[in-house]
Amino acid sequence: MKEVTIDGRKHVVEDSAVTDVKRGVTIFDKSGGILFETDRKTMKDAAVKNKADLHEADLRKANLRGADLRKANLRGADLRKANLRGADLHEANLRGADLRKANLRGADLRKANLRGADLHEADLRDADLHEADLRDADLHEADLRDADLHEADLRKANLRDADLRKANLRGAEFMYAKFGGKGTFTKIKKNQLEDFLEALGVVMED
Repeated sequence: MKEVTIDGRKHVVEDSAVTDVKRGVTIFDKSGGILFETDRKTMKDAAVKNKADLHEADLRKANLRGADLRKANLRGADLRKANLRGADLHEANLRGADLRKANLRGADLRKANLRGADLHEADLRDADLHEADLRDADLHEADLRDADLHEADLRKANLRDADLRKANLRGAEFMYAKFGGKGTFTKIKKNQLEDFLEALGVVMED
């Protein structure tokens, strides 16, 4: 076994899982996917193989900005306060992941599985959530301004105090979602009202 320190945190891995490179280190996960590969001792711009197995991984406060995490298995992973700005999470499995206060600004989350994920106070500005599965997700106080929620499934999601201003809500599904209650509000712009009501199954007529 070998202990490595990344971003001030220690990781214990098997010797065979660590490969020294000229200016940094590459660590592989148990399925052979590259956990991260860098010359800056961070996980920024990580090159992760498709379907890398990172389920239940402890990635709190990890710097994964711009990381390629397409189809990665991050089910149940702890990504609290992680920096995933601009990361490619297309079709990634984030079911039940803890993403509280994570920075997902501009991230590609198309068709990602975020069912039951905790996104409380997450920054999802400009994120692409087209056809994402957000059923039962906790988006309480999440910032979704300018996010693309086109055809996203948000059934039973908690959107109390979420900011949806300028988000693309066309074709989204909000059935049974929780919105503002006493002392809480979900924010949208007036020009989003028609798409919002349609997502709730309400059609406006003259």
